[in-house]
Amino acid sequence: MFTMLIITLATLAVALTLHYFNLTLLVDTLCSKTSKRYLRMQIVVMAGAINQVTISALFCLTYVAGVELGLGEFKDGGNFKDIFYFSLTTITTLGLGSTQPTEDLKMVAGLESALGFLLITCTGSKLYSYMSGKSDSDNKGNGE
Repeated sequence: MFTMLIITLATLAVALTLHYFNLTLLVDTLCSKTSKRYLRMQIVVMAGAINQVTISALFCLTYVAGVELGLGEFKDGGNFKDIFYFSLTTITTLGLGSTQPTEDLKMVAGLESALGFLLITCTGSKLYSYMSGKSDSDNKGNGE
């Protein structure tokens, strides 16, 4: 369990760093180049979607590492495609349950789901900020 906890915490650290980088540096840089709110909305939503898929892939690799280390497995076998699908539905908090991790991998799924909720919330907050004009000192309240 300790090994999986260390791997999961490392995955969380990388995921949070990636999400922060994309939502601050990348989104802010791209959004500063346009005054059109609809373009800003598309930039933030696309960055959020790309983050979710990328971080889901990162967690998929974490699950695969856990399986390879013998720290758990997936019911119904769990090939790479199935594990990625599980990770994607977990990080989006949809959780369809078509396959399930066992043993220490269950802890990873819980943490991934909690992180996914946090990342969706952060993306929504960033989107609200740009759509309401709070992130743009030049165009506050002009309705573009």
